[in-house]
Amino acid sequence: MDLNNKVVVVTGAGRGLGRAIAVNLAARGARLACVDLNEDDLRDTVARCESAGGEARSYLANVAREEAVTALFEEVVADFGGLHGLVNNAGITRDGLLVKYKDGELQSAMSLQQWQAVIDVNLTGVFLCGREAARCMLESGVEEGVIVNILHRPPRQLRADQLRRRQGRRGGHGRGLGPGTGALQHPHRGGGTGHNQHRYDRRHETGGPRPAGGRRAA
Repeated sequence: MDLNNKVVVVTGAGRGLGRAIAVNLAARGARLACVDLNEDDLRDTVARCESAGGEARSYLANVAREEAVTALFEEVVADFGGLHGLVNNAGITRDGLLVKYKDGELQSAMSLQQWQAVIDVNLTGVFLCGREAARCMLESGVEEGVIVNILHRPPRQLRADQLRRRQGRRGGHGRGLGPGTGALQHPHRGGGTGHNQHRYDRRHETGGPRPAGGRRAA
C-alpha cells in the first residue's frame, strides 16, 4: 500500500510502540491522526512525526467508550477528508494473579474492575475502532484501506512452575494461579508483539472482510 498522503489513525500513539509506528508512517508520507489519553505525550509524538516529514494531529479519546470513538473518527474524517488506515495499538495491562494462596490462606484475588479494564480497552476498544474505521472508509468512498491490530504480550509467557518459583523467591510457600491467555496469543512464536492485519477493498465489500493476501473470511 502506497502510504503517501494516506490518512492513518494510530491509537495509543502517545509513547512506546504507538509513537514509533506513527513516526515511521509519517516518514513514509502518511498523514497521522494520533490518539491517546495523555495530551503532553501526544504533543511530543506529533512533533516527532512532523520532524520526520509528515503531517500529524493529536486527538484525546478513550477507545473503550463508544461515543468517544464515534466522535473521534467523525472528527478525523472532517479534518483530513477521509480515512485509509487504522492501527489498533492502544492496550493496557493489570498484571496480577487470579488468586494468591499462601500458608493455607487466600491472600488476594484479582478484582472484577482489573479484569474489566483490560477487556474494555484491549478487546472492546479494538472492536469499536475497527468498526468505525470501516464505516468511515465506506462512507468517504475510499477504494482500499487497511486495519492492523497490534497484540501486546510479555516477552516470555510464564508457566505454572515459573510462577511457583517466583513466589518462593519472595519468601514463604505461596501458590498462585495466573490467568491463561493462550486463546488470545498470536500464532507467530517469535518476538513480543504480533499483529493481525485486515485489508478492505470496495470491490469485495459484499463478501465480508478480506484478510491480507488470503481468502475472504467466512
